[in-house]
Amino acid sequence: MADEKYIIVTGFPGRITGSAIVRKLSWIVRGHFEIVAMQPAPKGLKKCFIKLSPRLNLQNVIKKINDASFGHYKLLVTPCNEPIPEQKRKKPRVLPDLLRKKMQIPIELSPKEVIINVHNEMVRELEYKYTGLFNLSKKTDHKLMENLCIVIAERLKKLASSFKRMDSPFHLSLAYRKAYPHFGDFQLLLATLHGIEDAEALPRSQINEKELMSTVNQQFLIGNVPVEKAQETCRKYSARIVKKVVEHINKLKTEVEDPENPEVGVAKTKVRQQLKRLEQFLPDIVNEVVNKHFLPKLPMYQRVRIYGEPYMPNRAITEPLFKSFFIKRFARSEKMFNMLSCVVPRQNYNKLLAKDNISLADCKLVIRGEDIEKYSIPEEIKQDLAQSLDQGGADVEMVETWEEW
Repeated sequence: MADEKYIIVTGFPGRITGSAIVRKLSWIVRGHFEIVAMQPAPKGLKKCFIKLSPRLNLQNVIKKINDASFGHYKLLVTPCNEPIPEQKRKKPRVLPDLLRKKMQIPIELSPKEVIINVHNEMVRELEYKYTGLFNLSKKTDHKLMENLCIVIAERLKKLASSFKRMDSPFHLSLAYRKAYPHFGDFQLLLATLHGIEDAEALPRSQINEKELMSTVNQQFLIGNVPVEKAQETCRKYSARIVKKVVEHINKLKTEVEDPENPEVGVAKTKVRQQLKRLEQFLPDIVNEVVNKHFLPKLPMYQRVRIYGEPYMPNRAITEPLFKSFFIKRFARSEKMFNMLSCVVPRQNYNKLLAKDNISLADCKLVIRGEDIEKYSIPEEIKQDLAQSLDQGGADVEMVETWEEW
C-alpha cells in the first residue's frame, strides 16, 4: 500500500449505495478512483475506503471533498492509515464508463495495456480495411495473420522505446501511423504473403487490392456465422425434430396397462390418444416455437466502423454526410486516433456502406460493418509486447484530440 493512494471518506448516510457514492464523488474528484471497502460508522453513517488513481494528487482530492457541499450531511476525509477491511464483494465500485465519457475523463490504462490495445486496434484496422484478408489468411493456415501480428508488434516495440506518452493508446496509435502510413498497408500485406509462399516454395499470389477491399455482399453475422446460414440450419434441424417426434408418436401404443398403478396407466392412455390426435398439427406447432424463440433474427440496428486515412476529419465535417442515415451512438474511439463507431438502422446499412472510400477534407473514409470474422491474436505475442516495454522516450506531437472531435 506504500506506493498506492488511499483515503477514508466518512459521513455518507447508511442507506446510500456504493454506486450512488461513486456518482456523487465523481463530479468532485474528476478522475479515476474506486471504492474498495465500506463499513458502518457511528450515528448510522458509512465509512468508505477509496483507492485513488496514481495520477490524482492526494491532498487536492482531500481538500476538494472536504470543501464540497453535500446538503444536510458533512463528509470527513482523511488519508488512509489503517488496514483495509475484507469485503464479501470482490469487485470494487468504479467510475461507470458512460459517466466517465460524459465528464470527459480520459481512459486510464497501464503502459502494458496501452501497447496491447494499440496492437489489437492496428490488426483489426487491417482486417476491416481488407475484407478478404481473413479468408486469404485461412488459405495459409493463418500464417499470414500471425506474421502480420508479429510485424506490427515489432514496429510498436520500436516506437515504444522512444515514446513518452505510453499512458495514451490514442497518442500511440497516432505515432504508429506517422511512422507507418496507411498507403504502406497493402505492400506490408503482400510482402508478408510472398515471404510465406517463398519459404514454402510456392508460386507468388497476384492479389488485387480493390478486390481484397470489396464490401459487395457483406453478410450479416451472428457471432461468426452468417444469419442466412444460421436460419437455414435452424429450419433444417427443426424439420428433423418434427420427423423424429412424429415417428415416435406413430410407434406409441394407445392402450397402456400398469397393474401396479392403474391410474397411471389410464393417464398415459389418455395422453397418448391426445398426441395421436395432435400429430397432424405437430409440424406447425414446432415451427411456430422455433420461429418465435430459436430462429435468429436480424437486429433492428447494425454496428459500423469508420476509419479515416490518414486521419479522421472532425465532427463538423463528417456529421453532415451521415445525418441522412439516422445514425445512433456516433462516438470517436478513445484508443484509435482515426476511428469512430456508430449504430445505423438496418434499412440504411447498405446505403452507408456504399459511401465507402468517399473523400472528405483530403481524407478517405473506410466504412465497414462491425460484424466480421476476426483472427484471434496469439497470447504469446501479447505477452512479448507487454514484457518489451521501455519507459524512456520522446513525445510525439499531437494534431488533434478525441475530446475536440
